[in-house]
Amino acid sequence: MKRLILFAAAGLLLASCAGKGKGANTSADSTAADGTPATTAATIEISDTAATTAAIIAQVEALYKALNSYDWEKDTYNLDDKLTKRFAAKVWRQAVADIDSIESAREGETGFFESEISPDFMTWSYEYDGHVDVSNISVVSIQDGVAHVEFDMKGAGREPETGSWDMIQEDGQWRVKTVYYHTNNILAMMHQYIDEKIWYYDKRFDIHKYLADINKLARKALDSDAGIVVTEYELYDIDRDGTPEVIVHCPEWAAMMVFAVGSGKAELLVSTETTLTLVLYDHGAGAVGGCGTGCSQGYFARISKSRCVSKVSNYEQYDPEGNVIESRWETDKGQQLTNAQGEQLFRELGQSYTIEPRWQDIDTE
Repeated sequence: MKRLILFAAAGLLLASCAGKGKGANTSADSTAADGTPATTAATIEISDTAATTAAIIAQVEALYKALNSYDWEKDTYNLDDKLTKRFAAKVWRQAVADIDSIESAREGETGFFESEISPDFMTWSYEYDGHVDVSNISVVSIQDGVAHVEFDMKGAGREPETGSWDMIQEDGQWRVKTVYYHTNNILAMMHQYIDEKIWYYDKRFDIHKYLADINKLARKALDSDAGIVVTEYELYDIDRDGTPEVIVHCPEWAAMMVFAVGSGKAELLVSTETTLTLVLYDHGAGAVGGCGTGCSQGYFARISKSRCVSKVSNYEQYDPEGNVIESRWETDKGQQLTNAQGEQLFRELGQSYTIEPRWQDIDTE
């Protein structure tokens, strides 16, 4: 796989590595009677073929045909919900349901979409109020089961927009996993919002239970003698299993670190410093970046049930044309892996994305 690590960093706004799937049904919008998929099939390998591309484009067209068939004066209030049930993937529908549950108990507060996106935003029509024309639908990439799709949107009263989605296959149909708006991954933002409401206000996660171990591991990673290294943190449930991971900030070292706490104690997953960028995945975390001219490096940890199950690193060197001339994979124990083994472990991380941390100060007094 050419330029694997640089691809991981550059593809944050596109589809990168995700669970595999195949068996695409080329007809659009096969749903149960209530408009929801009857079942969610296990994902298997999907190839980038003309038939697959046609099926994805047909599903985009089907969504906007359905949107434009509604009577906006009567159905606008429920339109997003109807289209979400009909076209969105399970992970998106679950996030919307979680937000609805949270906000139903917080009457009077401004909701997620109004406060985080725009008061006029609707998932499928963006900020257009009424009929939306779509054109130039392009399947930009299909990488390991995730299709990144872009298209032109135009509605009355506003400038043209670029629609941007990631789509995955469920129940033989292509469904929208996430929507991008002004480069923001809205699914990741929803998860961040959900975790903030749960862990800071409802369940009250106790960071001090893990702080001594976190500082000890951070000092070791940073080769520092400082007594306190970590000053800020964010709770974010990467693998959506109900236990948050802890992302911490060490500002004096320009470093971020991710810890798993599923075992009852802090376990360092990845650490970044100046030259590395923190990347999150469906099933883990990574720190990726350059290491000189024509060189990239990456450190990756996969988690399951909020515990680390594997750690691997990769080093790649390129010629002036960008072709890989050297690629090395190894575990955190120093065991050398073949490229096939390393790339398989990398794919198991799932799709990559980033979030903008909302740091919480740690009270150390």
